Amino acid sequence: MTLNFDKVSPQNYGTEINATCSSNNFEGELKLYRNNVDVTTGENSENIILPVGTHNYTCNVTESQNYTSSSTESNFTIDKAGGEVRLYLNGIESDLEIFYPQQYNITATTLYGVITIYFNGTDITENNSVNVTPEFAESSYNVTVVSSGDENHSSVYLTRWLNVTFDTTPPSLLLISPDGTYGTTNQSP
Repeated sequence: MTLNFDKVSPQNYGTEINATCSSNNFEGELKLYRNNVDVTTGENSENIILPVGTHNYTCNVTESQNYTSSSTESNFTIDKAGGEVRLYLNGIESDLEIFYPQQYNITATTLYGVITIYFNGTDITENNSVNVTPEFAESSYNVTVVSSGDENHSSVYLTRWLNVTFDTTPPSLLLISPDGTYGTTNQSP
């Protein structure tokens, strides 16, 4: 009586697992159980993706005229896969520097669970994908998005920085007189 897995436990969610129950007793009835449910037909020697958790496998064969019954069991654990989250500042997945009063846009997405967006520690999730004009101040802002994950994926977070500065480039001004002449004016002392 053997119960073999094609991979070593634990594995991450999404990995195909193949459990094989076999016996040299060809007279008895061979059964594979996972968590006390008969899965012989659909899972024995088949690649399957299991949900997160510890799965108890039992392989048994019934008694026959020439053989006694036999059973073996083993646990196989599936861990959560890594979560996923994306954070865009003005459409780019990186830190951002803007000059006041340029607007910024914070957009966050996830494939697993629910996102929460924090701006310097304050929940601004309701402003996801909304254009915002920053306060009249030079500052660096911590933008963090958290994905809650789901039953098969872990939670994850990502932080980026939004730097708001004032434009220090002096303006360039070209003056043209109404009559098209250039020069200096005479000023009396």
